Amino acid sequence: MATRKRKARKTSRGKKNRKIKKGEGLFLLVILLVISAAFLYLSGVRPKAAFNTASSSINEIIQAVGSELPFDEQRTSPTSARSAVADKSDSEAVAPDLPIGLQIPRCKGTAAIDAGREMPTGHEIHTYEGFTLCYREEYEQAEWVAYCITEAELVKEAERSNEFHADTKISTGSATPEDYSRSGYDRGHLAPAADMAFSKAAMRDSFNMSNMSPQAPQFNRGIWKNLEEQVRKWVHTFGALYVVSCPVLDKDAYSYKAIGKNQVAVPEYYYKVLMAKSGERIIAVAFILPNDKDKGSIWDYAVSVDEAEEKTGLDFFYLLDDAREKAAEKAFSPLDWN
Repeated sequence: MATRKRKARKTSRGKKNRKIKKGEGLFLLVILLVISAAFLYLSGVRPKAAFNTASSSINEIIQAVGSELPFDEQRTSPTSARSAVADKSDSEAVAPDLPIGLQIPRCKGTAAIDAGREMPTGHEIHTYEGFTLCYREEYEQAEWVAYCITEAELVKEAERSNEFHADTKISTGSATPEDYSRSGYDRGHLAPAADMAFSKAAMRDSFNMSNMSPQAPQFNRGIWKNLEEQVRKWVHTFGALYVVSCPVLDKDAYSYKAIGKNQVAVPEYYYKVLMAKSGERIIAVAFILPNDKDKGSIWDYAVSVDEAEEKTGLDFFYLLDDAREKAAEKAFSPLDWN
């Protein structure tokens, strides 16, 4: 098993007590960052570690003086994790009686946003064209990718690009395509490229390395692909589908096998959680599949959403009212989906 090295992380602070002009604040930040990083480098600290350490120290200074600088992505307002995705599927009135951003699960990151607290170290929530994700630095991949897809969005407007690229939104640096080279693992999509073919921007975003996870080839090209194709069939059946998908990260990052320079954790299981509106009913089902084989039907790996929550530690569809959430998540029936 590969030994994993912890990467230095940047943090963001959010208290606002005194305003300064954005230009002045940015200039001050650059000067402090350069001076601090140079001092640390001359003291023998490696360049990247020096930069990250300096950044963290400067953030502490910013918090102490209460400066307001134009870096708002990590100081998200309590509702923005949900409203940030409202400009795509939700604005199309997929289901007007359902909450905006219903697809986004509760994790430590979204719980902090909902409470107006600072994002926990190692969690970054970012929104892209077509999906939202929470990136976990220590695993070098997302712990959830969520989106709502409509039947109209299955009309293909963009060809698959295959242009895998590092995600520049990730403050600590995402995994890179090179991490997967000669590893024996596929760069497995979490939000499938075929689900994002409704626009060139969405297709490009789907090839961010933050949307990839190391998947065994027989798994990625077999049962996982079959499940992705079935999801699109269900979109045609129900008109729209809420989807949450990712690896099961239920152990310490250093307990997993790792690949590449960035030590990307190789998950043992993947999940996909689905919710749809069938008439006046809300129905939901989850799938938990091992990352090592392509055997049997997807229904051999179907579980209730409650079981998926227990396995992943996430709270899916928590914005539903309690009665509907409990009814949808406690059990599933294949008949609802066939």
